Amino acid sequence: MRELLVSSIQPSPLNEDIYAPSSIEDLADSIEELGVLEPLVVDKKKNLISGHRRLAACISIGLERVPVRVVDVAEEELAVT
Repeated sequence: MRELLVSSIQPSPLNEDIYAPSSIEDLADSIEELGVLEPLVVDKKKNLISGHRRLAACISIGLERVPVRVVDVAEEELAVT
């Protein structure tokens, strides 16, 4: 596991089509209190694979760096436009 700058992570534009928007206030409160318990998952190009809500919560509370797990995923396996 390592840390990345929030600004370097590219969320998938398809996330909004896949998941209904939901409040991140409770999640942001939890992250402020306990930290990020589950790292975000990104590929080697820093495309976000898992953790869109966590990233949004981290942004909302002003975190500059977040823990990530980098995975090796073939580009054709990702639903990225």
